[in-house]
Amino acid sequence: MHMPNRAIPPSMTSLARLADSLTSSTGDHRRDEASALRARLAEMHDAGAIAAALSDVSADYYRLEIARQSRETPTHRKWFVYASDRGASIWLHEFKDADAVQSAGSFAASIHNHRYAFVSVLLTGGYSSSSYEVVPEAGIVGAGERVSTCDEVGVLSVLPGRPYYMDVDTFHRLHSVAPHTSSLVVQFPPDYSVSFSVDESQMLLREHPDLENHRDLFERAFSRTVSNLH
Repeated sequence: MHMPNRAIPPSMTSLARLADSLTSSTGDHRRDEASALRARLAEMHDAGAIAAALSDVSADYYRLEIARQSRETPTHRKWFVYASDRGASIWLHEFKDADAVQSAGSFAASIHNHRYAFVSVLLTGGYSSSSYEVVPEAGIVGAGERVSTCDEVGVLSVLPGRPYYMDVDTFHRLHSVAPHTSSLVVQFPPDYSVSFSVDESQMLLREHPDLENHRDLFERAFSRTVSNLH
C-alpha cells in the first residue's frame, strides 16, 4: 500500500514524514513515538498545515490513489492519505450522522479494539470515547473467548486540535458524535491481523478480520470466476 514519493503533493511532505518516522516498536519506544507524534500534530493543526496539506490533491494520479485505497464503513468514510513502506498509514475519517454510529451492530458503538495503535487529531465536530477494561476468563484475547470483566474505566471528550493516542490493546466505544465530524488518524504498523469486539449479550469476544484481508479474498475469488469463463 506504500505510495511512491513522486505521488505526494508538495504540501503533504510534512504529513508523509510523520508516517515514515513510525516503526513496529512496542513498549516505551512506541509511547515515545506516540508522544512526539501528538506534539507534532497539535503544532500542524494550530498552524493550519493539516488542512492545507489535505486540500492539495490536484494531481490526477494522487486522486486515483485515494479512490483505490479509500473505503466506506457503515459509520464513516475512511479516505486514504498516505502509507509508508514500514506499514504505517494516514487516513482522513469522515463520520456519517450520529444515528449511523449509534445503530445496532455498529462496530464503532461496540466495545472494540483495533489491530493497530494510532494517534488521532479531530479536525471538525466532536465525539466521546469510553475506554474499558476487558478481561477474558482464559486470559487470552481470542474469538469466542468468554469475557469475565468488561468495566468502563474512563471517558474522553474529543475536541478539535487535541491529539490523543490509543494503544492496540485498549478497548473503547464511540458515542455522542457531533454532526460533520472528521479526524486525521495516523496508524502505527499493525500488530495483529484481526480486531475484536465484545458481544455484550453473551459476553463473548467476536473477531473482525482486516478489510484488506477481505479485499484479497474478493480479488482471488474474482480471478477464479474469470478463469472459469475460459
